[in-house]
Amino acid sequence: MEQINSLFVGKTLEEVFSNLEKEGSEWALTQLKTMKKMSPVSMKVAFRQITEGASKSLQECLKTEWRIGKRMLQSDDFHEGVRAVLVDKDNQPKWKHSCLEACTPETVAEFFAPLPAEDELQL
Repeated sequence: MEQINSLFVGKTLEEVFSNLEKEGSEWALTQLKTMKKMSPVSMKVAFRQITEGASKSLQECLKTEWRIGKRMLQSDDFHEGVRAVLVDKDNQPKWKHSCLEACTPETVAEFFAPLPAEDELQL
């Protein structure tokens, strides 16, 4: 757990990737290799969600999760992931943003923006 806590700390996901690369152990490089296969947008959204969620109420977290979920289901990467894993089974997704650096803060922010009032989660 100590290794996870020391390597997965950072203000950005890029910092986490850098920490894993610099650490260089077999375990760290295996995690990095696995993460590089994942959707950059999904990882950045999850990173922001975890970071911000630590200081939010349960109600706020549930509303955020709802917004993200609704938007993920409509995203190109979700459909590409389904195609690559379940339909064609080639396990070679072609993500809309090919790397972390190509995924802007504005792209991530779209997943967190309020939905139309009728689509917001009612608690």
